[in-house]
Amino acid sequence: MSMAVADASQSSCSSMVADIRLYAPDYEPHVQSERMLLSRGTLPAESRDSRGAYVAAALIPNPIWRKPSESEQSMISSVDAPNDRRFVAVLRLFGTQQLESFRPSINSLWLMTREDERVFLHPLVVALLGRLKLYAHHTERLQYTGLTFDPPGLETVSIDASRKYVGLHVDYWDRKPLSERHSSPSRLCVNIGTESRHLLYMNVGLERMAVMLREANVEPAEEPAHLARQFMSSFPAYPVIRLLIEPGEAYIAPTEYIIHDASSAEASGRTQHLAFRSDFRIQEIVHR
Repeated sequence: MSMAVADASQSSCSSMVADIRLYAPDYEPHVQSERMLLSRGTLPAESRDSRGAYVAAALIPNPIWRKPSESEQSMISSVDAPNDRRFVAVLRLFGTQQLESFRPSINSLWLMTREDERVFLHPLVVALLGRLKLYAHHTERLQYTGLTFDPPGLETVSIDASRKYVGLHVDYWDRKPLSERHSSPSRLCVNIGTESRHLLYMNVGLERMAVMLREANVEPAEEPAHLARQFMSSFPAYPVIRLLIEPGEAYIAPTEYIIHDASSAEASGRTQHLAFRSDFRIQEIVHR
């Protein structure tokens, strides 16, 4: 699927806020900016979905993308390690050769359920958790949430029980109320495939969304999914960040607290990732 990229000089800058920061210790700020694009806001999925593949009222990124301005980059990224859960991080866990060495054994993970403790004895998982310790620790039990393959060419990849795509959303693993969402576990997704994939997200937490809605004279909903839709409908020009996640890289994100999804739109083959949940805390990087 082709991707339209707008000239930033010809695009009106949206009013982004500095809320959920990106921490990518393996990349200098100028490199980080080259690994991301911003959408021209969001739009109804039905405007691009002729097959009825999306749920009703789903929203997706406007597929016209541009590079962030310097001021936007400063609101998105931080060179300082975050001291709470309200962050997105990109971490390089494996080089290409090391990841390929695990390729013959990856399919055995399909035979293990989310509750199967043998997952944590798999050589790939042992290696990735060992590497993760150089960047972060977790204060809660690590929960395995599965191995997933996604076909190429998808603007968003998440589906519901009816096998329809849900578009941009907040997760509902713990179903905590809005007031407790900031304390929900974060999600660790490791790209173990041979194709790059992209994390899509808005750098605004649910609490900040509620504040912005009130400032716009809109009473925010208490239910998180409704609040997220309210925000996108009330601020349709607010950009979605499209962040490159290459093979061997992982992202950590508070997916029950931010609007997000993933994309395989630029992949030429299926993408593949492992996912876990916990209370991840980033530590200052000294030597990796």
